[in-house]
Amino acid sequence: MVSDFNMPDLNYFNQAETIDLKRTPWVNGYVSGTHGRIPRLRTIVDNKDKIGAIKVHLGIGRDNYMIPPGLYAVGNPNKSSPILVTANYKLTVDTLRCNLLNLDAWIIVVDTKGINVWCAAGKGTFSTYEVIKKIKELKLKELVSHRTIILPQLCAPGVAAYQVLRNSGFKAVFGPIKAGDIRGFIDNGMKATEEMRTISFGAASRLLLTPIEVVHSFKVLLIMLVSVLIYNAVDYSSFYQSALIMNTLIGFVPLAVAVLTGCIIVPFLLPFIPFRAFAAKGLLGGIILDIVLILLKDNIIMLQSNLLLLIAYCMIIPSATTLLSLNFTGSTTYTSFSGVKKETKLTLPIVKSAAVIGVILAIASKLL
Repeated sequence: MVSDFNMPDLNYFNQAETIDLKRTPWVNGYVSGTHGRIPRLRTIVDNKDKIGAIKVHLGIGRDNYMIPPGLYAVGNPNKSSPILVTANYKLTVDTLRCNLLNLDAWIIVVDTKGINVWCAAGKGTFSTYEVIKKIKELKLKELVSHRTIILPQLCAPGVAAYQVLRNSGFKAVFGPIKAGDIRGFIDNGMKATEEMRTISFGAASRLLLTPIEVVHSFKVLLIMLVSVLIYNAVDYSSFYQSALIMNTLIGFVPLAVAVLTGCIIVPFLLPFIPFRAFAAKGLLGGIILDIVLILLKDNIIMLQSNLLLLIAYCMIIPSATTLLSLNFTGSTTYTSFSGVKKETKLTLPIVKSAAVIGVILAIASKLL
């Protein structure tokens, strides 16, 4: 990477031209560019796109849900048409293109390794360097008569607009947060209103991000279930006895509730739970579950007259809720990178130690 961004002129290269129309139904033919044909994006998402969106929200195929970076078009753009810049995470591109119906525009898709705009800016893949590189290798000065590109506002942490202008000759204007405001932004002379600069993160938005957290926790749930099963199996002569299955399921419920609390309940109630730190929010949820568990312990055979195991549960449950709540920091607008880094460094050793102590106490409760 050139540290001062003063890279030389590059040969024309548009990776988007390599796509196969038969395998990319989200492309509707081509338009003519200065140096070649430019794929035209459809402005309507079909059922396949919607199914793909559902799958990535569940964590299925998330790491490969991207499109080739490069230059695309919507409608029939010309030399005076606006240039929009976005990430090559397909869900991001889908969101943008479905809000550009009846608009003629050029779209630069930056290679963010399949990461959305906000996260890519934080990770450094949606960067000043990448924007300048795309402007030069796509020969934008020969494509359009103006010298302005519209960047998504959420890429601002990773892109220095003055460096883009200094090293490419293009003025970088930060557009609205939401793709749905793009048309209004352009019609308003590329000036954003206060509403366009404001992002909301309501309960519905938070819940939309929880399915993937639950899916990622399946492994933890499975380990917990097997552990409870093994713990109970010592007391039974046959693996298939109904009492073993029933007691295992009952003993597993508090642990499963802890996982779901960290993945769903805490994110849903995020603004209403005291404390700024996510770990503290998760810990509070775990403590509440511990209190409920203590009150209901007589209904769980495993915990009846087994103080050590009860203490073990009371150590493991807050550990799970705290860790999973802390994991949600990457999905919110409620924190910063430095804040997350500091909180993680402080919290992880404590959470891991508490979980290990809980496991040791559970084993000891069986041996003593």
